[in-house]
Amino acid sequence: MATTVMVVSDVSGEPGARTRVITVGDKAYEVDLTDAEFAQYEALVAPYVAVGRRVTRAGGAPTGGHASPVTGTDRRPRSEVAAIKAWGEANGWTVPKRGRLGAALVEAYRQATFRAG
Repeated sequence: MATTVMVVSDVSGEPGARTRVITVGDKAYEVDLTDAEFAQYEALVAPYVAVGRRVTRAGGAPTGGHASPVTGTDRRPRSEVAAIKAWGEANGWTVPKRGRLGAALVEAYRQATFRAG
């Protein structure tokens, strides 16, 4: 027997919501929002995002030179990178095809999977 899971909005109780991760200060929060509610949130923070600077981790490019099962300067295993990318895409994040994963994405993934596991 198949089980269907319906995600409802934490704000309105409407069905069809998706779990989003928002960051305020140094804390990330998961909240289930409909696309319309998330659009309202994005519009609310748009003036701040427009003048803000994107945060990236400090550090240089990987030194490379050898085959390795890890990527980037933080030496994350390729399997974890693949899992983070898959989770991010499934949860509405913009995920780069190549290059570094955003710190907010990695933190959101870790918080989501820590709670689930």
